[in-house]
Amino acid sequence: MNTYKSLILVILTSLLLFSCSNFQSDQLLNEKDILKANNNQYEIQNSNEFNYLSSSSEIVDSSDAFTQVKAFIPDESYTQEILVQNESFVYLKVPINANSITGQVVYENATKEPMKVRSFFMQGNNIANVKLSDSTDWKSSIEYEVAANSSVSLNVEIKWENTGMQELTFFPLDQTSEANRYEGGSLSTYRFYVQSKDVDISEELLESQSTDLTMNDIEEEANFFPVPSWLNTDKEPVEYDLVDNQLIAKESIEFLELAKIPYNTSVDILILDDFGNVNLLKDDVSISKNEKTILELSKFEIEESTQNESRKFLLITNNREEEILADLKALDLKQKPFFTSYQGLIELFPSAE
Repeated sequence: MNTYKSLILVILTSLLLFSCSNFQSDQLLNEKDILKANNNQYEIQNSNEFNYLSSSSEIVDSSDAFTQVKAFIPDESYTQEILVQNESFVYLKVPINANSITGQVVYENATKEPMKVRSFFMQGNNIANVKLSDSTDWKSSIEYEVAANSSVSLNVEIKWENTGMQELTFFPLDQTSEANRYEGGSLSTYRFYVQSKDVDISEELLESQSTDLTMNDIEEEANFFPVPSWLNTDKEPVEYDLVDNQLIAKESIEFLELAKIPYNTSVDILILDDFGNVNLLKDDVSISKNEKTILELSKFEIEESTQNESRKFLLITNNREEEILADLKALDLKQKPFFTSYQGLIELFPSAE
């Protein structure tokens, strides 16, 4: 399979899988802001069928069978498709007077163990409140435990601000996953461009997404995206111990490294905890092609914007809002060799020191 096709398949596979600073502790989201859904209280569709897992073999050529799906499927009334070099990409379009987006959160669990997932939605840099369609309780997230060898579909409604950022991120936090699930290299979130106002892809914007790079210029082992990882004081990769199914850094985590990539871009870095507290730590961080980017963690204001006892994640994202569409258009016009819009996630693991 050629590299370009592999990249497109990786992007499609991600479908199967997501402010303000100086918070006071009593203003932070906590346990009471989680909607803990159950079959007794809400209308939830349960099944023993695995429709998405069954079709995954048609999407991805892989010798390893998929065993779980965590997906957000927007209602068709919001979905639009754009053809890019004969591949279909989905974005959302929200009517100008609408204040919510509806759809289904789908979980499929073809394993012998339960799967507990807490799902978040973000509009741009902010958490978007969500509720089950038959509920009146708006919360920061929805948590549900999927039984072994079963699937479930939750009808949800997500609050939407037409004047806010035009992108929606879905982050299904798997609380029963392997300890290294969120170490930076795995696909953990999915981001939609959402058109809720008129948009114009200017020549200047299109030019910013174009490059003379070709697939022949890229080394076989090169990264297509600025994948994050942690470094210690000596700027060496952090090593971990596994304690009670939790990764514990053997030494202090001091730096965030973003892998070198064969093109220029810029990223925003946000922190998100497992209650839904979000803060923009740093915006418009320049990444120069073929150079690693190393950022000092102490420069980030982390503790004041998250709960002390929470799990914490850094979200690294580029090509914001209409830049996602410009990225697709440049690809379709063959002004770049692959899709470069990216949203990576890495957990800030606790340290033994």
